[in-house]
Amino acid sequence: MSEAFADTAASSTDKPPRRRWRLPLAVKMCVVLLVLLTIAGGWIIWRGYRQLAAIEQIERSKSNGFKGEVKCEPIGPAWLRGQMGADRMRMFDRVTDVGCYLESPNPELFREIGNWSDVVRLQIILGETHETEFFEVNTLADFQQLQSERAEQNRETETGFKHLRRLTQLKRLSFQGLSVTDRELDALENFPNLTHLSFEFTPITDATARHFSKLKKLEVLRISETLITDEGLGHISGLNQLKTLDLRRTSITDAGLKHLQALT
Repeated sequence: MSEAFADTAASSTDKPPRRRWRLPLAVKMCVVLLVLLTIAGGWIIWRGYRQLAAIEQIERSKSNGFKGEVKCEPIGPAWLRGQMGADRMRMFDRVTDVGCYLESPNPELFREIGNWSDVVRLQIILGETHETEFFEVNTLADFQQLQSERAEQNRETETGFKHLRRLTQLKRLSFQGLSVTDRELDALENFPNLTHLSFEFTPITDATARHFSKLKKLEVLRISETLITDEGLGHISGLNQLKTLDLRRTSITDAGLKHLQALT
């Protein structure tokens, strides 16, 4: 009995181990590479569709007879453009110029625009640029009172301007409309290449003007019909490249103009 048990134990011990099936290293590397390429390709297509959707949304926007506009530099081989069509290929093109006309701030759209790192010109109009009630005012004080009221109404509204800070190649930036307030405009300091800046018919204040001092390449500054005062004007005294300054319909006085002596 004991001998039989010993023989069984010995035979089980002598049985060779079961071979494990393993993929060759080269095959493993190919599988990993294929997965990575699939993920990367999917991400590129997803980003492309988001870009195309944003472009079409901008082109549908309109205000006071103006329609949104997007200009792109085409990229990619000609044969692919021929197959897909120039319009659809804009999902991969390099966006350089944007004109956007919206009734109110759209943070999600501005988030997408913030991804277009090659944009050099950006114009944003939020709301009507000249509303009927403003035609009825007779004095600058009444005009600015209306502006202040609108600014207070929109003071807590998220604008999405913070997403634009990645557009470091911007050279021309224009804001118009009563929905443009000081909120998130500290993003201005991230545009070192800016040469033209315009805030017209916007209720911005000296809180925004203090960011102008960082824009050393600025040549044209338009701040007409804003709430900027003499104090705000002091922040542009060091802009030695400035050639054009528009101060129409502001409350800036002769005392404030003394800040400009260093520019002459």
